[in-house]
Amino acid sequence: MSETAKRPTSPRARRAYSAAAASAPLMVAALLAGSAAGEDVSSIPDDDRQQRLPGDHADGPGFTSGTTTDAVPVSHGGRTYRVKAGDTVISIAAAHGVSAPAVIELNNLRGRATIRPGQILSLPEQSAPTAPAGHRVRAGETLSSIARAHGTTVPDLQKANAMGSSTVIREGEVLALSGSGATSSRPPVPEDEDLPYLPKSFEGREYPEDVHRAARINKKILLERSAPSKDEVKDLVRATARQMGVDPSLALAVAQQESGFNQRVVSPANAIGVMQVIPDSGDWAQNLTGRELDLLDTEDNIVAGVAILRWLKRNAESESQALAGYYQGLGSVRENGLYADTQRYVRNVQVTKERFRAQGQNS
Repeated sequence: MSETAKRPTSPRARRAYSAAAASAPLMVAALLAGSAAGEDVSSIPDDDRQQRLPGDHADGPGFTSGTTTDAVPVSHGGRTYRVKAGDTVISIAAAHGVSAPAVIELNNLRGRATIRPGQILSLPEQSAPTAPAGHRVRAGETLSSIARAHGTTVPDLQKANAMGSSTVIREGEVLALSGSGATSSRPPVPEDEDLPYLPKSFEGREYPEDVHRAARINKKILLERSAPSKDEVKDLVRATARQMGVDPSLALAVAQQESGFNQRVVSPANAIGVMQVIPDSGDWAQNLTGRELDLLDTEDNIVAGVAILRWLKRNAESESQALAGYYQGLGSVRENGLYADTQRYVRNVQVTKERFRAQGQNS
């Protein structure tokens, strides 16, 4: 896939994309970028955004609560918020200094916690603010998402933590939010020789150095973790697909083609896990599901891939185009047609799907 003006929407995004999209190498899946209200849709291309924003799943299964009037519970202290296009539960919670689970519980949002523009949400009580001495990195966070959450900048965080130009962070470490870095006790980033080998290119396409290094770091993490067996992964894929309204045989075929049901697979483009989802597409999947996802976690990885597959099935003209979009990106497919390797991918997945169907994998 040659570069296009759009950010990649395929989970794998095997082909090179803009330096802006690849400028934040990370140790874990970057799924919390864009936590402020109104920013969550920035990872969705303009043409796709127009299709999704007018409520997408608002009237379908999973939308079980909320109102478009001001008649909302006041036990929370009387604070309410009217949902705008592009908002998610996570972005609203972050913007108002409350927890997403508290918003979901207060408004009785079950399932995917889907919200729609114009809906009035009750907001929980806000805890008294405290000035944090630092920030403990959680799975899925990036330096840029942490900077936004604390009203600072990436260069200031780099300076405070003596990071130089690096943006690699580690889950569990505590980052200073201000200072010169002179007293930083932050351990150095992993040396390249400590990271597992990954080729720098795929099918003749070379990826940016920071993306490739982030992939090697994610590979190292996954190699150090236990992983479910192939049969266990198949059960998870099948159950997740049924729960999310996707043909289990189709989801199984995609997982087979992408990773062979192996959570430890990481591509040179930093496509991660069973469903081979890159962090940028993980952001998108988080918006689609309305909850935090960690691509390094097997179950979350499968949820991300199936959520994207479901969206593609609903918005593509055919199953073939949806599968092509999963591999190449729907925007690119519409603009450029299917590349030769995309055509092979689609054929392989459809043949595998029929095999799973014949084996009774939908039951």
